[in-house]
Amino acid sequence: MTTMKNIFSILAVAALFLTACAKEDAPTPSEEGKNWLEISEPAADADDVDKKIYELYQEFGVPIFYTDTIGSVDYGMVDEAGKPVLSYQMIYPTNPDMTTSGVTVSMLTPVQHWIPTEKEKMMSILDFIGSDLLPLAKKGELDIPAIYIAQSLAINGALKVYRNSNVVTITMVAYDNANAYTLNTIKADYRVDLMSKCMGASWDERLAPFRKVSEDLLVTLAGNDPWSKNDGNNNSWSQIVFNAIGVNWLTLQKNNWILTNYATQLPVLKSYIPWFTDPVRVDYAQVAMYADHVANWEVLKQQEAMWKQRYIRYDPRAYGLTDWTGGPTNYPFAINTVVARTGLDAILSATQLVDYYAVPSKQGDFAAYFAYLMKNPQATLESASYFGNWPVVLERLAMMREILLDMGIDVEVLSGRQPA
Repeated sequence: MTTMKNIFSILAVAALFLTACAKEDAPTPSEEGKNWLEISEPAADADDVDKKIYELYQEFGVPIFYTDTIGSVDYGMVDEAGKPVLSYQMIYPTNPDMTTSGVTVSMLTPVQHWIPTEKEKMMSILDFIGSDLLPLAKKGELDIPAIYIAQSLAINGALKVYRNSNVVTITMVAYDNANAYTLNTIKADYRVDLMSKCMGASWDERLAPFRKVSEDLLVTLAGNDPWSKNDGNNNSWSQIVFNAIGVNWLTLQKNNWILTNYATQLPVLKSYIPWFTDPVRVDYAQVAMYADHVANWEVLKQQEAMWKQRYIRYDPRAYGLTDWTGGPTNYPFAINTVVARTGLDAILSATQLVDYYAVPSKQGDFAAYFAYLMKNPQATLESASYFGNWPVVLERLAMMREILLDMGIDVEVLSGRQPA
């Protein structure tokens, strides 16, 4: 696009999408009554992509676009050279309102995005949208005013679905890069993103009992409304700092790791003592430090039952919360995440562990459960190694299955584990 076009795409009165709910007067008689979201029947010689888009529009009533410029309006303005200056009708992903110094400023600023450059490659994702995502949206009563297919977004190159009030952006990049081994997982990710980000108001009532299970347990830790308040695309987190109630989550993580790995790691810890007493590298300060660690570990082992009980009591899964990608460290509750990556050294220093875990948004909580159901058979989720020891999680998983079934969404069929 030209620079002039970019300027007018942002500043012009333009897009219906910025005033989708307000029927404003048309700018000129020639544009009166024009519905920019209407997909017209393509010409007989149109390509397969345009024919497919029209077919899906006829079937589902959802317009699909693959360019961010869908029309223009001539207000009669001209530039210095006397050439007409058009106001372009745009459809693109935007950032939400921004808050600066406590003042919310309503600014729908464009998210940098890339338009698909190879149109013929769109057929595969259009087939997926038509055979999978739009039927899911219909059953789930999802709010999808329009779909814009982008190659990718600058905010997250792997992002699959991005939602703002005017349009649902579906990116092609992940689907294009999928192979026979990853396709089912990629499809599940698209479904989870679409469902969690496009749920209408009716879902609040539908999910109220599901959420209340965790809310009743979290009330003493996070109040009556524990969920993160940002239900947008960034999945922000609200923190529960356990130090505030006298429970140090860092200590519970650290001690749980030590007790879980005691048999294999205590000999390693003890081996440092003779290492630093060797005359070649003698370091009595190190000897004293590791001897102190060994003594502390042995005392901790004697108190194992107490520490295990405390850890289970305050583990997020005890409240029906599950881990999911997209949080501060990909495992937002920091359940042994850093220590699993760096092992004994991190435990000894304990500087890389966090002393809180975070409650997701309502959107994120739904996404986590829907993702687990999409990607795991019921028997796997109920096994002791998964959620078998966490009855509240199993209760909520069962509730989620029933909620989806009531909408006609069978995760076993949708995931391909069972035939339709």
